[in-house]
Parts: sequence; C-alpha cells; structure tokens
Amino acid sequence: MQYLSDMLVFARVVELGSFHKAADHLGVQPPAISKSVSRLERQLGVKLLHRTTRSLAVTEIGQSVYQGCADMANAAQNVLSLAGAYAEVPRGRLQVSAPAVLGEYWLAPLLPPLLARYPQLDLHVSLQDRYVDLLNEGVDVAIRIARQLPQGVVARPIRQFRYLLVARAGWLSAEARQDPSILTQWPTLHLGEGPYRNQLNVLHAGQARQVQLHSRLTINNSLALLNALPQMDALALVPEFAAAPALQRGELVEVLSACALQDDYAPRTIYAVYPAGRHVPLKVRVLIDHLLQSDGQQTFR
Repeated sequence: MQYLSDMLVFARVVELGSFHKAADHLGVQPPAISKSVSRLERQLGVKLLHRTTRSLAVTEIGQSVYQGCADMANAAQNVLSLAGAYAEVPRGRLQVSAPAVLGEYWLAPLLPPLLARYPQLDLHVSLQDRYVDLLNEGVDVAIRIARQLPQGVVARPIRQFRYLLVARAGWLSAEARQDPSILTQWPTLHLGEGPYRNQLNVLHAGQARQVQLHSRLTINNSLALLNALPQMDALALVPEFAAAPALQRGELVEVLSACALQDDYAPRTIYAVYPAGRHVPLKVRVLIDHLLQSDGQQTFR
C-alpha cells in the first residue's frame, strides 16, 4: 500500500535530515520526497515536520511516528537480508563507505574485477573521512581503520598497514636517512587528525627512543601532506598506502626504514564492518571475500 512506502520515505528523511539527501539515497527527485511526506501527513492527520527553505525539524508526534517507521524499515531490511543471504548470485546495489585516501589508493583499484565477475552487482562507494552510522545512513559495508569498534557491528580484519616517514628524493643521503637524529634536525609534516600527536616513539636497534617532533605544517589529510612535501626540506609521517605511488615512481624515499614506529604510529588494521545479524547478504560476503583474496595480490610497495 502507498502509505507503507511513504512511511519508509519519512524514516529516511528524518535519519538523513534533508529531503535532498533522502532523494539522493532513494534515487528519486526531491519533489517526490516532499509529496510522499505530505501524503503521509494527510493520511495520519498530523503535522510530522516543520519545513523551511533552510531547515527541517521533526514535530513531537513526528518523533513517535518516526520510531514506528524506523522499526518497519529495519524489519523490511531484515527480510531483504534474509533473501539476499540465500541468493545464488549477488545482485543489486551495495552501498560502501571508506576513508578518502584509503578508498582512492587501495580500495578503488580492487573493485573493477569484482564488478566484472558479478554483472548484476552495482557498487555505490562514498569516500569520506568521518564516522558513518551504518543503519541510519543505509551503508552495507564500511571500510574502517580503527582500534575500537562500536557495539552491534561485525568487523572482519582485511589487512594491516604501516606508517612511514618519507622525504623527497635527492634531498638526504642514504646514511642520513637511517640516522634517528634526523628527527630532531628537520621539521616533520604532521597528520593532524584522530589521536595522533607530535610525539613519536621509535624502536631503533633494539632501543626505544621518544622524540618530540617539530611540526611547522599540520594537515588532516595525508595526500595534502604529500603534495606539500616536494617543496620543503622536511619529513612527512603518512600511511604507506598514501605514500606508495610516489615511492614507486621514485619521487619519495623512506626515512628510518630500519626503525619500528610505536604507539600512535604502530601498524594498524583495515576492517570491513557491517551490521550484526543472523543473515549476511551474499553481496556483502562476496565483497569481503574479494578484498581478502586480493590482499595477497596487491602490495602497497
């Protein structure tokens, strides 16, 4: 019945906080979303939303109606997941979220073979450096780099990566690149996001050493750091998947390659995260299996 569809639309509008975002998510035009919500309001005889050209607020009764609509949407998703878990061929839309630089350099090159193998599967990938709420934003799988993961999700470890100290090629001698004192001699471009700090703990020749880095430039994006590095006599501390292309082209060199970085810059794990449930859709399983299988064929270096 039409009002059931309208209830699902209303739930998505509240969750995304915007008619336009709901329209993008559902693949329709914004006027269709507006008509759907208005039709539901007429059906129920109540005002669900206060709308202006710039804002959207849920009424008190709208909050109660939303909860019922959200429960219905979750029940419908469970039915779809149950069917998808037993489907013989993965098909339909798979919504994936990933951090921007990791998605660009590591994830994106792995996806075309998956699509070639499963012609009925459509991937919609969103690259964004923020926490994504899987259920409320309709994301099937999130690729995350994390030490702690929230309750209510399943996290499959895909692979690990290291943080590297790098410098532009031709600036430092091979001997200087392996001398830990270089950390105090030159500034280090700093990745200013998450828990990272200007303090670096290094394990060199079996000895632990703590260094206070001198950072004259802090940017919360590793690609931006690498774009600035060729113009500076400085080091950069970045994840290896970001530095790999420039290292392979010979534009960058690794510094202190014999040292092990500790604590905040110790090796991290890339996870595939999806909502917990009894039935995992086949399209989710084939993506994760593909990433695990591809890990042995693709290297960062």
